Amino acid sequence: ENRQQSLERELVNALEVAYGVSMAPENAIDRHFPGPASQLRTLAPGFTIQPPDASKLQTAMERLLTQALEFQFPAAPDVSQSFKRSNLKRVAEFVEKAVASGRERVDGIDHANRVILAGLAEPLGLATMNQDVFALKRDWREHFQRQMAQADNRQPTVNDLREWCDLPNARGLPQEVRDLLIWSYALAADCRFIEHGAAVDVGCDNLSSNMELRQQELPSQDIWTIARERAGHLFGFSGPSLCNAATVAAAGIAIVGYGRTYQAPLADLVAALREAHAHLGLDRTTSERYRSANAAAELLACLKNASGDEAIRILAEADLPAAADVIAHGVTTANTVKEAIYKVRWSTLKDLLQAEGAIGKRAEALHERLAAALTHEQRAMDLAGAIAEVDRDLERLLVQAAQAQTAPDDDEREQRAEEARRAAEEARKREEAAHAEHERLRRELEEERRRREEAERRAEVATEPVILVSGSAEAGQALSERLQDLAAAHPGKRIRVIFELVDAEDS
Repeated sequence: ENRQQSLERELVNALEVAYGVSMAPENAIDRHFPGPASQLRTLAPGFTIQPPDASKLQTAMERLLTQALEFQFPAAPDVSQSFKRSNLKRVAEFVEKAVASGRERVDGIDHANRVILAGLAEPLGLATMNQDVFALKRDWREHFQRQMAQADNRQPTVNDLREWCDLPNARGLPQEVRDLLIWSYALAADCRFIEHGAAVDVGCDNLSSNMELRQQELPSQDIWTIARERAGHLFGFSGPSLCNAATVAAAGIAIVGYGRTYQAPLADLVAALREAHAHLGLDRTTSERYRSANAAAELLACLKNASGDEAIRILAEADLPAAADVIAHGVTTANTVKEAIYKVRWSTLKDLLQAEGAIGKRAEALHERLAAALTHEQRAMDLAGAIAEVDRDLERLLVQAAQAQTAPDDDEREQRAEEARRAAEEARKREEAAHAEHERLRRELEEERRRREEAERRAEVATEPVILVSGSAEAGQALSERLQDLAAAHPGKRIRVIFELVDAEDS
């Protein structure tokens, strides 16, 4: 072991002398060795390696590699935090908060986040981290805009932007870091990502090479405010109030999605309402419920096929016959109300309306209740609930009408009473018969159980040995009884009898 350690030490000394880390011992290498500089060679044109100034071989190798990397990536940022996914997501989170603030800054950063932001966002040129204030910089915005101008390319792809991250000098950044820079630029510069001709809402960790970056044409503040408020009332949308590329794109995508979700149910509701108004003989053009539902259905039909930008404008400029929150109540209950309308028994109601006297008047009252619920807004009158109540009353009225048509005389009532008595007597007899049958089965089961127990008892007795003493007058009778017991205990079996002679004293 000592010889091994000594040999390792000599080898280390030789390497340190060869690479100029140490000058002693002089005899560690050949005295004709030209010097450390001859050991440091490179194939990269223009790169001259300087012998490292270090006291240890490991430090020397690290400094050699540093020279090589600085030559290959002269603009590499000096970061103090790793490029792990969680750190990059944290930087993206604060970039988004800064843009959403409208002032491009976030105040009150805690210590743990300050360390990450100062170690990554600041060296990358994304932002400055002064005490507890995170403020965005314009370096990358100006850089990408300058590259677009030089390349005469106003709609660059993500792949173009990734390549521009290494201009004018290579930075050697991993792709996920370059995507963070591109995503942050798009967010701050009011640009949006387009894939296959449609705007997409993406994060810094899911950019595709073929996505294009385009300048977002923002709506006016008035259009944005109205569209956002209506989207909130109609669909529950709750996006940021700031009008920038990210919020407009997200709102447009959401509004188009709402249109596709609610359009079909609302179109079905309009058809059901049209049919209901016809059954009741009502003018649907004066019906608040129908006008609101029809306007909402037409709006959603336009939204579902619109682009995000168009959807915001269409929603803001739509001529709605009622307040958005009132219409919203009808939109969200469209399926329930439609199903209720299809359950109304129109023909039954029509027949009862033609009846005379009290039945006809009560049917007219039901007609009026249905008409009132049908023409009022859902928020004012729940149509599904009203239909359920009318249907219950309609059923009772139908029974009353049937009773009125078939009111029995005294003889008929007596006959029905007699039939009821006979039916009750027959039911009583059936019950008694069922009880008797049950009792019979119980007795049979009890008898069967008793027979099994007796057979088991006999079997046990039959297995006991029998000693017949010669000369006994009762021997023949005892043998006969035992054979009968055996036969009863084992039906279908043949009985074998063995006689054995024993001495009297053994018995």
